[in-house]
Amino acid sequence: MRARVYIATTEGPVLVQRLAAEKGLAEAALSAVCLNGTTTRLPITGAYTYFVRDHVRGLSGQGAYRLDLDGRIDGGSSWTLGVWIAHLLLSQGRLAMRGDHAGTAIFATGEVAFAADAGRRAEVRPVDHVQEKAVRLAERMREEAAAGRRVLLVVPAGNAAEAERAIAEPPKRHRVTLHGISDVRELPALLAPGSAPVSVALRKRPWTRMVLALALCAVAGGAAAGYFAWRAAERDWNALLRAGRYLDLAKSLDGYSLPPVARRYREDLRSQLAGSPALAPEIAARRPEDGGSCAGRRFRGGGLVDVRVAGREGVYALDRPGSLCGFSVRASGDGTGAHAWLLLRLVSAEGVREELLPARRLVSGPLTGGLPLLSQDLPLYLEDGWAWTLVAVRAPAPSADVERLLEPGGGIDDRAVLARLEDFGVSVIGARIVLGRRADMPAAPGG
Repeated sequence: MRARVYIATTEGPVLVQRLAAEKGLAEAALSAVCLNGTTTRLPITGAYTYFVRDHVRGLSGQGAYRLDLDGRIDGGSSWTLGVWIAHLLLSQGRLAMRGDHAGTAIFATGEVAFAADAGRRAEVRPVDHVQEKAVRLAERMREEAAAGRRVLLVVPAGNAAEAERAIAEPPKRHRVTLHGISDVRELPALLAPGSAPVSVALRKRPWTRMVLALALCAVAGGAAAGYFAWRAAERDWNALLRAGRYLDLAKSLDGYSLPPVARRYREDLRSQLAGSPALAPEIAARRPEDGGSCAGRRFRGGGLVDVRVAGREGVYALDRPGSLCGFSVRASGDGTGAHAWLLLRLVSAEGVREELLPARRLVSGPLTGGLPLLSQDLPLYLEDGWAWTLVAVRAPAPSADVERLLEPGGGIDDRAVLARLEDFGVSVIGARIVLGRRADMPAAPGG
């Protein structure tokens, strides 16, 4: 009966699609690991060449192999146990490759290395993140079991307890046989067709079995309850994130009973949002197209032109006030469906009546096609001494939390608040827009 092999990784199971000796490669004693049947070689190819030389030739006598995987494995050594199992099955004529019928599905993680003894015995060493890997295997394991296949999970003996906790949920545990091994010489008997289910917990002395069974039941029950609680918490956090309720999300994560789980959620979210484009406001001065004064344009006629203003260290200086009719602020779009807010606050305008110039302007909208746009008209006669602070906010979705923070006294100037929002993809930048000599105004948030 043939068996297919999956290598357990932190990103999910990776299937061995094909494994065959390569004559061309054998001449140079080089092996290759390729992605999904293509010519793309994975970064572990060099390590695989040495692995074949040190551990595989004894099984088949062949010099080099080509191994095709359906997903990427870029480094580490926990792939070596699954690859060793694939080679063992190939030597027995039992490896199920692409399109072959299989009666067994084997999932494995572990490092195969020489023991520090005279016989250079190949031992199986513990690896990291086994519980996380086993959790990510759950869906594929269910699919294989539902198809009527025998499902095996093979891990180093030192990782068996972690794997046991991860598969403690009854629907999975009844269909998955766990094997914890310390030497590759244990594999032929474990993987033989029709071999009896043997998990590492059943190798203890008979008088300890009842105590161990009770302990495992307690651990399994606690692990299952913890797993369900973790998944429920993740669903709640994702719902808050989609709704833009960032302050509630931060509060929930800070108060969660399992800090490592909350910390892992934050780290995963940061990695997902790492490639998000930065928000970049564009400032343009609006002037008469003939270059004359703004006050005299009513007698001359003619239109207005927008002239892009270059910023320096967050300061955008609007010179020549006499020819300045106004300015605009535009948030550059990235086409991702994100949302943006532009807040403009007048900081210094001595002697100006409020009805001539609002002290505060706020616009928001989808960050697509260069929107939102904030346009500010200015009185016909003005002098130096005008200045504004600009706050630009970008978030993955519309958010009432951001709206509240942008209200007067809402907290958008509080850097501690802003730091909490950064984990959730909210970016805030600040700038100054000044006329004439007023380039010494205090900086805005994030500027």
